[in-house]
Amino acid sequence: MQRCTSTRQPLGPTVLVGPVETAEDIAELTRWLETTPLAVDGLPQRLRRLQHVRQAVQN
Repeated sequence: MQRCTSTRQPLGPTVLVGPVETAEDIAELTRWLETTPLAVDGLPQRLRRLQHVRQAVQN
């Protein structure tokens, strides 16, 4: 995810999210998207799994 202006200009860094698998995940993601700034720490752990995969691949 990356917060953008209405003209799609980036307002911050890209944040990996997912996987999004359930209606509860969608609700949590929506609540998180309404926060400022978008910080990974604000995501529920289950929606940060891609963060861990990316780190493992880089190591």
